[in-house]
Amino acid sequence: MKEVYSTSSLSDADVVKSILEANGIKCFLQDKNIATSYPPVTFSTGIKIFVSDEDFELAGMILKDYLDNK
Repeated sequence: MKEVYSTSSLSDADVVKSILEANGIKCFLQDKNIATSYPPVTFSTGIKIFVSDEDFELAGMILKDYLDNK
């Protein structure tokens, strides 16, 4: 697993997760539970999104397209 994206926003993390999954890429959100139970921690640690090593390059291209058009 490799980290492909991180954010301090739970809503942003959910959007990114949805985009990746819509493109057939399974992902894992680390620290999402901390963000929902104690939001101030999220600003310092962030929510990290991980994908498999095999999907890392494709996920990066998809997210670059998303961020360029955001």
